[in-house]
Amino acid sequence: MALQYNDIGDIPSAPGVYLFYSEGKVVYVGKSKHLKERVRSYFGKVHEREKLYQMMRYIDDLRYIVTDSHLEARLLEYELIRKHTPIYNSRHTRGKSKTYLRIDVKNLLTLGESGFGPLLNTKGLKLFIKSMKSLYPIRRRGGEFIFKKKIMAPKLTEAERKDTARALDSILYDRKSYAAFSDALSEKMAKAAGALAFEEAHFYKQLLESLEHHIGRTERENAFYEKPYVFLTEKKDRFILTCGGRILIKDSIEKLPQYEGYDYSNVTMNPDLEYAKIIYSEAKSEGFIGEKHSAETSL
Repeated sequence: MALQYNDIGDIPSAPGVYLFYSEGKVVYVGKSKHLKERVRSYFGKVHEREKLYQMMRYIDDLRYIVTDSHLEARLLEYELIRKHTPIYNSRHTRGKSKTYLRIDVKNLLTLGESGFGPLLNTKGLKLFIKSMKSLYPIRRRGGEFIFKKKIMAPKLTEAERKDTARALDSILYDRKSYAAFSDALSEKMAKAAGALAFEEAHFYKQLLESLEHHIGRTERENAFYEKPYVFLTEKKDRFILTCGGRILIKDSIEKLPQYEGYDYSNVTMNPDLEYAKIIYSEAKSEGFIGEKHSAETSL
């Protein structure tokens, strides 16, 4: 018999994770800032999403875990999904491997075990590399980038390979060069659209978005991981200090001053990049990114 809302008792309106069960097996894991309101939304209404409607027909039990903060709820959700691999969860069910963008004269832009990153090894990243190859050779003259989209990648001379490798290196590792290349793509997109070459304009639009997603965001994430950031619990009586894409300390708010001036340079990066990205995402939603919020300045 399907679970009814009246069967589950009083749920607190607090951050946490909820688990839906069917015949003793976890079939869905979710999280919320307000457990009571979120769980209640599953009951007593017709669901527009067919998948959700079908799921609720077979749910016979519900359990929940209250957390002190939304950050901890998101991280716990991630860990529980990885543990149980529920059939109705699509995110986090498969671990994504970590990779880097490498540049050399022979292969130009490829994936490897070191280089620019770390990045999640996704289809989108491989498509980004393929799209960049359509622009080869890429030359840099002064502060400008010279390139043209080609249907078939040409065979490059040794000089063209060296020019392209230098251009790619500057795009990945120099912020001004990244901005200049991004501007060049925008100009190409606008010019193609003005000439009614909409397919080419769409190509540049997608490449711009991919460049920002894989390069621009990774730069900001790496800068974030290098510094300590403080999150407060829902009751604001405890703090959570993060660095290197992991939680380092959770303690009472009165003890926060003792961590000021602490050397965090020896904190190693969390090898679980998906976990680290959740912390970055939560910091972004809290308005930390781009501001001087750290263990020394956020309180």
